[in-house]
Amino acid sequence: MELLNKFLPITVIAAISLFLIREIVDIIKKKRSRNRETRAFKSLLSEELERNYWTHKVIFKTLKQVNKYRSLYPATTFHLVYTHDGRVLYRCNKNSEYDGFSNGHVLVDIHDKIYEKILTDVAKLDSVLFDSMQVAYSSIRGLSGLRNTLISYIEKEEQDWSEHFDGWLEYAVELESEIYSNMNALYFKCAKTKLEEHRLD
Repeated sequence: MELLNKFLPITVIAAISLFLIREIVDIIKKKRSRNRETRAFKSLLSEELERNYWTHKVIFKTLKQVNKYRSLYPATTFHLVYTHDGRVLYRCNKNSEYDGFSNGHVLVDIHDKIYEKILTDVAKLDSVLFDSMQVAYSSIRGLSGLRNTLISYIEKEEQDWSEHFDGWLEYAVELESEIYSNMNALYFKCAKTKLEEHRLD
């Protein structure tokens, strides 16, 4: 310090010290802000993944039921009902003709609004989280693809599907664990626990 005093006035040393202190404080503030943002994004992603886990359960329950009924009850018919609020109701009937009585459920779709909204910000904040998001939501979009293919089959949008549909069903059902695994990997990064609870729409 004495050596510095010989070459620099005390005011210059004080100014440099204050500058360095301000820079350090600013770095700490930015880091804390980034951490807060990352925690907020993880919380939002966790909720969206819980909603997608419900979609996962519904889609694979439906695929397995269609697969089972086509095998055990060849006369089963499948129907979709479109509601005024945009929901798709899945119905199946073991009778050869649709008589208005059937069992089924809402064929829910995926959720990706949070993902779309925060994607660019997460890419800047946390590259590891961003990579996990990409993998998980690629699988989630694959889940939507399974849903859409099933809808197309029930609506008979393709005439030649009947001869290929059983093979497609077997393939689709086998994707259950892979899609869940990718969703769970992201969920664990966000919530530090396994994805076991779903959240309804």
